[in-house]
Amino acid sequence: DVHERVIVLDVSDARDQLRVFINPEIVSTSDETKIFEEGCLSVPGIYDEVERPDRVTVRALDENGKPFELQADGLLAVCVQHEIDHLNGRVFVQYLSRLKQSRIKTRLQKAERAVDGDGKVAIYLQVANLYLERFSNQAEAIKAFEKVLELDPDNLQAAEHLLAVYEKRRDWEK
Repeated sequence: DVHERVIVLDVSDARDQLRVFINPEIVSTSDETKIFEEGCLSVPGIYDEVERPDRVTVRALDENGKPFELQADGLLAVCVQHEIDHLNGRVFVQYLSRLKQSRIKTRLQKAERAVDGDGKVAIYLQVANLYLERFSNQAEAIKAFEKVLELDPDNLQAAEHLLAVYEKRRDWEK
């Protein structure tokens, strides 16, 4: 087996249940669908509702190369579908209407023009997301992220993004 397609997820509250899916494929989906708000680092700051099958069955290999099949629902089902979409070259905004896609494209182009020549804002946004993964609450994340902002204390866009991502993540955990 060639391990060319890999997904690593952890949707647990404690963030201590890492799941590895090597060469994953969705083998069945439910007829019932649910709408979840999704966001993605591929399109930073963009969030919208996406309708997906409520339950999926995924076949993959685990981190030891052992085959398994998993029935997923709720947030896990959404995340598995979202990440497999990435492996297939698709992002969640492609599920949205053409009008919404056009508005998002315009918004991303404006944000791209706002980034300085060194791409500092993009780097800050990536770091902000990493800090949110590492720290358990907003205060800890902001305190740690302040050290990054010391390099460029006027970079309010990065700080605002940090807060927006935290708020979205907190909403998912409810």
